[in-house]
Amino acid sequence: MTADRIWQYIRESGQLLYWIYFKPFTLNDKLQEIHPDLKLDTNPFTLKAEFPRNPALKRYADQVWWLTVVTPIMATIFIAPFISRFNEGEFNWLHSGFFLTGWILGLSLSTLNSKRLIDYAWWFIFPVMVATFFSNGGVAGGVAGGVA
Repeated sequence: MTADRIWQYIRESGQLLYWIYFKPFTLNDKLQEIHPDLKLDTNPFTLKAEFPRNPALKRYADQVWWLTVVTPIMATIFIAPFISRFNEGEFNWLHSGFFLTGWILGLSLSTLNSKRLIDYAWWFIFPVMVATFFSNGGVAGGVAGGVA
């Protein structure tokens, strides 16, 4: 992959992120161009069987995955110093690192898109989310949030 293609991919991902938050109607129109069954709340990995025939769908799914991975990491890196500066306590990097590791693992599991896995995952994810709420997160909370 050349540097121009990498920058183009980053620009497209930035544009997608902008549309998600500020121009949802524009994003919806673009999604309809990519695939008629694609909606704002559709997991693009549910259409994984159509990736070979629809490269735009595959590209969109990849960009969604990368944005879902990179955005929380970048937010943590840039927001953590402010939290440490304006709060009494220090930012807990270890806890956040465990959570983000679990988040990435959960997102990776969600791309498998086994309908059966997704149907039954809620029976395991919900108790983990409840337990995580009472035990302050960690890897289990990240996995639960990422798969959800």
